[in-house]
Amino acid sequence: MRKFNRHSFLCLMIMLLSVLIITISFSWITRPKDSVSAHSLSLNNTGADDKLTVTIKSEEGVSAFTYKSVLDKGMLNIGEIVVAASDIVIAPGEVQYFTTVVINSSSAKNNISLNDLTITGNVTGANINMLSPIKTTSIYAENMVLAEHLTVDAGATLNVEWYIYNPTDETMTFNFESLPKVDYYE
Repeated sequence: MRKFNRHSFLCLMIMLLSVLIITISFSWITRPKDSVSAHSLSLNNTGADDKLTVTIKSEEGVSAFTYKSVLDKGMLNIGEIVVAASDIVIAPGEVQYFTTVVINSSSAKNNISLNDLTITGNVTGANINMLSPIKTTSIYAENMVLAEHLTVDAGATLNVEWYIYNPTDETMTFNFESLPKVDYYE
């Protein structure tokens, strides 16, 4: 039996890779325009400057509600719902806990991020720390992204636990101008 040499092996691998790429591309390109389903991708002209933008369609039906929370024996207990206009006071070196409950009432799994957290008042130097599902720490900035790349299964609820820490020597008093909002991504 004859042995394969390197040149023959390389040619065979290139042919297999080409077939794989063509097959995948063909199945994506030939999809009919009216077969839009949950989690589909479309390209649109923006108009004046003829730039092409990508629009990602996701299943609707995901909502988020933010609650004040209290730390008790290492567990966060959800308290009252946060109203955007309520005054929140955090003493120097203290924290205020929150839980944003994300509810997916649709029949499909959704990929989301929580965006547009905007606080008015004395929040210079405040730290926003997410505890779950992923631990992160950020210094507050207007229209802040609280959490990215979260997946919520169909009919499921996800608790995003986070807190605001006051590292300054002054008491912080502030209001929420905008609570975290659901944004879909693919």
